Amino acid sequence: MEDNSQIAPETEATEEVVVEDAATQAVDVEEQDAPQSELEPQEEPRQKSRHQRRREARDRLLEENRNLQTKVEEANARLAALEVEQGAMAKPAEADFTTFEEYQAAMSGWHAMQQLDSRNKATIEREAQEHQEKIQRNTEAQKRELANNWQTQAAEAKERYTDFEKVAYTAPLSAEVSEMIAGMDAGADVAYQLGLDHEAARQISSMPPLEAAMALGRIEAGLSVPKPKKSTNAPEPITPVTPTAGTETYSENMSPAQYEKWRQSGGTF
Repeated sequence: MEDNSQIAPETEATEEVVVEDAATQAVDVEEQDAPQSELEPQEEPRQKSRHQRRREARDRLLEENRNLQTKVEEANARLAALEVEQGAMAKPAEADFTTFEEYQAAMSGWHAMQQLDSRNKATIEREAQEHQEKIQRNTEAQKRELANNWQTQAAEAKERYTDFEKVAYTAPLSAEVSEMIAGMDAGADVAYQLGLDHEAARQISSMPPLEAAMALGRIEAGLSVPKPKKSTNAPEPITPVTPTAGTETYSENMSPAQYEKWRQSGGTF
């Protein structure tokens, strides 16, 4: 009979491995079945800043205007094609037909095509006009937004710069650069800086639009905006009266020397 005392440990070890594998598989299954929110923390959506919201709204408006302008150009191209077609369609001449009936039929067809082309032209012209009016409304809305943004910034800047109007409004800026500044987050501060440096203002105004926008961005990035001055109506703090150093308390048991020292140090009854 064989001795199994040396085989038993290997059998036990195998069982332990099987148990561990089963436990590992159970954990894997639990992780797979667990919701994603329990495995990985989800980041809460960040609230967009005023600058981001304004920029996204402006980008949407510009994109809409570009699409509308494309439709206007397409409409103009269709109108031009209709003009060519109408010009190529010559009016029937009676001499070209053997019978009067054929001539009348050709004229009826020609008039029908003329009326159809006229209706198509009117429809296309109306669509182009509507697109153009929408572009105009968007442009005016953008100008109002820029004006409101500037007014808000200027009001806040007056609290930071006592001479804001005297400085900012003297900057020699072109209309295009002024519009760029009105749309900036710190446009009032940029205008104030350019009001202090007229030479820089003239240089930026003479730049191409892209270079001017980059120059304004560099000024905005390097700003150190002063904090608004805060005022208060609270009264000045009362300074507490402190007793004179070395003053002793009067006592009936004072000696003559102690009494004299007490009187000289300001002691009173």
